[in-house]
Amino acid sequence: MKTPVFLVLLAHATAALAISQDLRTATLVGNVTDASAGASIVNASVSVTNVETGVVTHTKTNREGAYYAPFLIVGRYTIEVEAPGFKKFVQAGLQLNAGETPRVDVRLEIGSVNEQITVTAQAPLLSTDNAVVGGLTTGKEIHDTPIPQSKPQHFMYYQMGAQANNDGTYHILGQPEQQLSYSIDGITAKQALGKALGDTNTLITPPVDSLQEAQVLTTGIPAEIGHAAGGSYNLTTKSGTNDLHFSAEERYINKDWLHRQVFNQQATNTPFEYHNFNTTLSGPVVIPGLYNGRNRTFFFLGYRLDYDHETNFATVSVPTQAELNGDFSFAGAGFPIYDPKSITCAAAAGCAN
Repeated sequence: MKTPVFLVLLAHATAALAISQDLRTATLVGNVTDASAGASIVNASVSVTNVETGVVTHTKTNREGAYYAPFLIVGRYTIEVEAPGFKKFVQAGLQLNAGETPRVDVRLEIGSVNEQITVTAQAPLLSTDNAVVGGLTTGKEIHDTPIPQSKPQHFMYYQMGAQANNDGTYHILGQPEQQLSYSIDGITAKQALGKALGDTNTLITPPVDSLQEAQVLTTGIPAEIGHAAGGSYNLTTKSGTNDLHFSAEERYINKDWLHRQVFNQQATNTPFEYHNFNTTLSGPVVIPGLYNGRNRTFFFLGYRLDYDHETNFATVSVPTQAELNGDFSFAGAGFPIYDPKSITCAAAAGCAN
């Protein structure tokens, strides 16, 4: 089996436009209140800053003191809240994950806007605005986890509620493997919706270093994910940042290093080999003397080449010469095959049934 080359061009992130899919972005919500009186603060300014890109999302609180910041790409953020007559509130170290809607409620203290309250080292944010149940793995965990052949679909080995079938495919909580949804950045990444997730089907297989998150949803699948009655496996790719990043990797297993299986002892049969290449390049879009895209425009490129070759064998039964001649008596062993219309009853008292 030879796997065709997959060239994955991962979309560059343009911060000025909210073009991301819901599955690959996060939404930050919360309420801003007066710490002393408990009243809602209307028209407070809320700024959400991506630490890696420097992109700032601005919003304001409504009449109930609630704010809403959608389409935030995955990453680390800092939130700042300001209102006249109150101290400025700053909270750093917020980790936003794809498809989640965490809540950060803010209580402002009376004082000058020149004064500042800074909150750091907070516990992981809780997503209280949806009922989706699943597991999430970050980019560093993906990078540090051994994955067979460096194929992202095999990260399912480590996901809560996911099990591997004997044929190399996967299912979630005993549900049909054909109903398992597989998407990258919100787009279906399987050859056909009814195909199982595994090695034998054509899948989009991006470089592992291009992944920001791997997410498995087991129950409460959100409405934006279709064809997912058997759970959902979603990958989110990275975005370019203000720093230039490059990675490259080669993996190779030589067929001569592997032993043959019991029923595959012919010297000419090679059991298995694979050779793959992975590389990524990302950073800000900078054209010297013409355009500086830092804090504004970024690119991310990923390339993967897969070459898989394996010898498949099967142990089967073939017709004997007697069977080829129409004799299905099996030489007296077992029950012969016959035409039901030819059966006659030879017993004088008749035959049951």
